[in-house]
Amino acid sequence: MDFFKQEVYEMRDTDKDWNEIAKTAPYWGVLSHDEFREPDAAALERFFKTGEDDVNYSWHIFNKIFGEFCPNSALDFGCGVGRLMVAMQKRIERLVGVDVADEMRRICSDNMIAAGATNFEVLKDIPEDQKFDWVNSVIVLQHIPAIRGYELIKKLWGPTKEGGSLSIQFSIYHDSTHINKLLEKSTYFTHDGEKVSMNLDLAKFDAGTMMMFDYDLGYVMSLLDLEDRAPLYIEHTNHGGHRGVWLFVRKPAPHITVEECSQ
Repeated sequence: MDFFKQEVYEMRDTDKDWNEIAKTAPYWGVLSHDEFREPDAAALERFFKTGEDDVNYSWHIFNKIFGEFCPNSALDFGCGVGRLMVAMQKRIERLVGVDVADEMRRICSDNMIAAGATNFEVLKDIPEDQKFDWVNSVIVLQHIPAIRGYELIKKLWGPTKEGGSLSIQFSIYHDSTHINKLLEKSTYFTHDGEKVSMNLDLAKFDAGTMMMFDYDLGYVMSLLDLEDRAPLYIEHTNHGGHRGVWLFVRKPAPHITVEECSQ
């Protein structure tokens, strides 16, 4: 137990990294394309169009796999500058965004107000006293060490209403394109003839580095603890060799009455 606590204590402080990224390149921190480092008006339009596309696609998947999807409330974890929330506010009555970075939250609020949104909050922590029809997190958890991320997934599943929907994306492995990068930051590695074990010195990465971490898909499924034959939908994601999944699931409820959607 003492060893476990020591490992947690020495974990990479990604909250500090993201506060640094938010101060220097907030839009690039959300979508890592050069045009978003100092985006002009046209680049910002393209940036928010990607959020519109992702929200529309999620809407399509939930409707297709689980039936009528008409959330009145939603939580976006790792909301950043509001890439998804600006699109969500066109469809959803009440929104809560969560982001650890102070500057991200400030910019997100400004972008939401500029988009005409009124019924929203942007918080530092996941609220424990609210429930949501839709809880969402995309291209966020993969930047958080898994040992913390598993706890966050449980915290996101908790405020998902019975009959509500959860969509989360996370990384599950690196492909071979990243071997050399990892070797550069390793203190040592072992090879037993079949597999390689590597010890990384995360202190070698500068503050503000965008880190990527992998999750165990089986363990994530155990956290959701779904009923037998509960429907879910998974897609493969690939962010520059960081391979992951985008998981869509509806939380079981004894009796679900879904009203007609006006959207």
